[in-house]
Amino acid sequence: MESKQVKELILQSLEHEMGGVKVYVTAVSCAVNPDLRKEWEKYLAQTRTHVTALEDIATGRVAYSLDPVCRKAEEWHSAVNVYMTCETLASEKAA
Repeated sequence: MESKQVKELILQSLEHEMGGVKVYVTAVSCAVNPDLRKEWEKYLAQTRTHVTALEDIATGRVAYSLDPVCRKAEEWHSAVNVYMTCETLASEKAA
């Protein structure tokens, strides 16, 4: 994957996660069932963590790199792990 494609993927992921935050904020505010509210609050917190991680990557506060041999992405953040393994690439080449 080219660097430009990776950046675009990061930005699209960020946009998606930011939309998720809006959805969970609304869901939590509308929840009547306490168990459901608690579950959605958990998802909201996770999604906010994803936004922070992706913002860190997009702004360069956290570096990322791609291994040129197997194109395995390094662990970017504890909440956002993206791995492109050699096995995946091998199966894509075979297809």
